[in-house]
Amino acid sequence: NAILASTNVTIRGITFTQPYTWTLGIRNSKGVLLEDVNIAGGNMVNDDGIDIINSSDVTIRRAFVRTQDDNICTKGCLWNEGCVSAPVENVLVEDCVLWTDQANVFRFGFECDAAYMKNVRIRNIDVLRYSPFPRRFTDIWCHAVFKIQPAEGMVFSGLDVEDVRVESDGGDVCMVIAEPRQTWVRRKGARYHYTCGGRI
Repeated sequence: NAILASTNVTIRGITFTQPYTWTLGIRNSKGVLLEDVNIAGGNMVNDDGIDIINSSDVTIRRAFVRTQDDNICTKGCLWNEGCVSAPVENVLVEDCVLWTDQANVFRFGFECDAAYMKNVRIRNIDVLRYSPFPRRFTDIWCHAVFKIQPAEGMVFSGLDVEDVRVESDGGDVCMVIAEPRQTWVRRKGARYHYTCGGRI
């Protein structure tokens, strides 16, 4: 399911169940509003909830997202030759309830074929659960509520967070991991290793 190369799109009151890959991708688009969208996943790995890919002016409001993988991500993906590495900017996520079984609630980066990522605002979020399997901070797959992971020299800036409530049993909770680092991605169908980290 994807919104591809579109402008001024509104989706309201839809529910996705049992996704087998990224649930909803917003790709190379501008002016997208998602309201009252529900995602009931958690059946498999790699079932990201909402991926904002090389897109701008995106609002996600009153969503419920449960997945095994990351709930909400910003990504820069180079799909094929001639693809423009457009930025991700001006994203608002508000009044949402989020639940990940094994990954990050928010992940910014990892796939970093974007001109830059900036101006992400997060307001009034309830995190019901996130990864019961914490890993070492040095592990590329370590888990957090907010994972900021720019690579390939890309700059991530302007994260504004307010009123986020996280359910916890009092154990070790990694709220924020901000770590520019080299990662590998699928680029044009082949495995590609970024040459350097990015900047925050």
